[in-house]
This record gives sequence, structure tokens and C-alpha cells, in this order.
Amino acid sequence: MVSRLKRICHLNLASGYSGGERQTELLVCELARRGVAQRLVVRESTGLAERCAAAGGLDIRIVSGNHPAAARAIRGCSIAHAHDGRSAYAALLGHWLYRVPYVATRRVITGKPIGGLRGAAYGRAARVAAVSRATAENLAAHGLGRPVDVIPDAQAGLEVDESRVAAIRTAHAGKTLIGHAGILDDSAKGQSTIIEAA
Repeated sequence: MVSRLKRICHLNLASGYSGGERQTELLVCELARRGVAQRLVVRESTGLAERCAAAGGLDIRIVSGNHPAAARAIRGCSIAHAHDGRSAYAALLGHWLYRVPYVATRRVITGKPIGGLRGAAYGRAARVAAVSRATAENLAAHGLGRPVDVIPDAQAGLEVDESRVAAIRTAHAGKTLIGHAGILDDSAKGQSTIIEAA
């Protein structure tokens, strides 16, 4: 399937660089390694464009954060992939304007109903993917009445600094250490749950 696509357009309109952007980078780089033509649509100053710049066959489009600008960048692609919530709206608009099918990936749990424009953005996607079973169940509980594919995030490939690990263990000998790798955002990552469990 991937080899028949003319160009995949990745949309990521996040305002910074975090876990979702790392996953976008990993996918872009792996598809580039496989020789797939791609376009990356991002906002300025997020770091994602710079991190993906060395990927072969990649057309990078820097846009303002608005949906029409991102939607115009979809034109000429075989399929679009909305990697974050903001991008789902741009993908929907690009679908309406240029008939480009799109996939929407959901990474976070929401307390808001999936209706109105959000419902249209996820409802019109060719496929919806969630990074965890909990995220998929959350979409269903909030009104997304369609199947969701659960596709866990890729392993980030970050290297372990064994000397740093040894130093931490020595400094806290005899103690139980609980760690968390992720942005410090309790509403999305639940650090308070880790503290409560500890």
C-alpha cells in the first residue's frame, strides 16, 4: 500500500515539541528510509522541521498555526495524516477542498464530547487511530461512533546513560525510585497518580 502512494502529507500543528512530535519524527524518518515521498506541514519554531530536515524525499512546509494554511499544504498528496488535535481540523478542511483522504491519530484523553466540528474531523477520517486502549475507549465514551484502531507509540530509541543511572542509584542507595518519562503536565500525563501510588 505505501509504495503506491504518490506522497504522504504529515500534519502536526502543535505549538511545541513533545511526545507526539517525537512520534511524528520517528514515522517520517522511517518512511523516508523506505523511500516514501512525504510532505511535513508544521508551525514555525517547534523544532520538528529541523529534526526531520535530513530525512530524504521530504518536502517541509512551514505554516502559521491556522487551519486554512495547513489545509492548502495538503493539496497534491495521496493521503494526509493528522498527528494532533489541531491538525484534524486542517485535514478535514483539506479533504473538503481537495478530496484528500486522511487518517487522524488521537494521543490524549478528553473530557469533551466528540460532536460538532470535532465530530466531523474524526468522523470523516478514513481511519482513526488511538495510541492506547484507554484513548480509544475515551473516544467511544464521548460519542465517536466508529471503530478506532489502537496503534501504540513507537519506541523512541533514546540512549541510556549508564554512568548517570549508576550515579543516581548510588546517591539513593536503599531507596525505591519511581520515575516518569514525559512532559510535566498532570492533566495529560497524570504525575499525581504516580505520586499517589508511591
